[in-house]
Amino acid sequence: MLEKENIKKRYLVYGRADFIAQNEDIIKRLKANGLRAVIVGLESCDDQILEGYNKKSNSQINKEAVAILKKYDIECYGTFILGIDWDKEDFKKLKNWIKKLGITFVNLQPFTPLPGTDMYDLYKDKLIVKWEEYEKWDMAHLVVRPTKISVRKYYLYTILLYYSTMVNPKKSIDMIKKSRLYFVGLALRLLAALTPEDWEVEICLETIEDVPFDTDCDVVGIGSMGHAVIRSIDIAKEFKKRGKIVLMGGYMTSLMPYEAKKYCDSVIIGDAEEVWKEVLKDIENNTLKDFYEKPLTKLEYPSSRFDLIMNKRIGNFLPVQAGRGCMHSCSLCSVACLYKSKYHRREISEVVRDIKQIKELGFKRFLLLDDNIASDPDYMFELCQEIKKLGMKWMSQCSINIARNEKLLKAVAESGCDVLSFGLESISKESLDSINKRWAHPKEYGVLLKKIRDAGIDVSTEMVVGADGDTIETIKATAKFIEDNKVAVTRFF
Repeated sequence: MLEKENIKKRYLVYGRADFIAQNEDIIKRLKANGLRAVIVGLESCDDQILEGYNKKSNSQINKEAVAILKKYDIECYGTFILGIDWDKEDFKKLKNWIKKLGITFVNLQPFTPLPGTDMYDLYKDKLIVKWEEYEKWDMAHLVVRPTKISVRKYYLYTILLYYSTMVNPKKSIDMIKKSRLYFVGLALRLLAALTPEDWEVEICLETIEDVPFDTDCDVVGIGSMGHAVIRSIDIAKEFKKRGKIVLMGGYMTSLMPYEAKKYCDSVIIGDAEEVWKEVLKDIENNTLKDFYEKPLTKLEYPSSRFDLIMNKRIGNFLPVQAGRGCMHSCSLCSVACLYKSKYHRREISEVVRDIKQIKELGFKRFLLLDDNIASDPDYMFELCQEIKKLGMKWMSQCSINIARNEKLLKAVAESGCDVLSFGLESISKESLDSINKRWAHPKEYGVLLKKIRDAGIDVSTEMVVGADGDTIETIKATAKFIEDNKVAVTRFF
């Protein structure tokens, strides 16, 4: 059907190892029609165990199946069952087998005898989790007590197995890439614009392209946010092995600079604009320092290097920045940690210049990459008057308090804004108070969000789950809140 209708889409499927091993011709045809990955229940590297599971394959068939997928450049997502009678050596044996086969992505599931199966009747007297605790019967939690090691060690060895088989910079060529990157960021292009002309600059966006570990460059700069710093560290270690000068920066490295320094030559803490030329000059003079840090005194910079990304698979909008920082000091927020309730804004003429440049490149939409566009209402109102003249659509993020300022909300909507993202975090006042977000009043969220929707702006929210005031009931109530308030996009943290 795919061939007949000439349907070519990137997709993944579930597949059996024995089918793959016996039908290489079909796998080849599916690849031609867009097959990118197959989730395969390999379960074990031990034939005796596979027979006990009543599998229709063995370790040799599994090897053949993985080899066929690799032959046609199809990712293999291997799922494995971890035995409750395992010890450290069993985990090590599976690790070596996974690495030998070259499987890039694995899913490790502790043995779980589900109710209704013969296995459940055999192990029901050895359960450490009641069936009524349904949220733990997710194939990730231990439900049967291990026989040779403690529960703590079992989880430890599982985590180490994940880390040793999946977290490896050499596997970057095998990583699943996005077909297109929409949030391309601003920092790398900005630093490129601040780099002297006698330096040659290239940008790599690993989400859509491979890291060129064999590059002949002299200096590598790596930025990251959140948990992506783990991947950044692996990349840094690999480039260090290859003799490169490695710089690290970004939110997470700025919050843990001494840890980051273990893996690179120098760490840029916080904003880089006012130290960047010093960093490059020190590299030229072989006097690179361990750390560079200089808080912003003003927010101004030249047009960023759009030319370095225009040949990449990016989305239908580009970022522009008007301000940086936020006047609030929520304890969970990296912005609050770095800017200490300060808000820096650019000259409106500079912001408009950058938006015009994006429009000249053929884009009809831009992202105003600010932490809180409502931090300075008068400034934002004036900027909106200028944006309105350009006839472009845009999106951004800010505090929900923008809905309290009808004049500003109207100006934002009329200037072309059609999406705003809000860090609501929680609908529990207790939880908000615990993260120093006492200025937020969740009982008013519904009314404020309606004002924003009525202005013609779609709502996106960010919610934090697991704060001190959260319970199962509040989490369920959060889901209902999202549905009742017609939130277009929600991200949970």
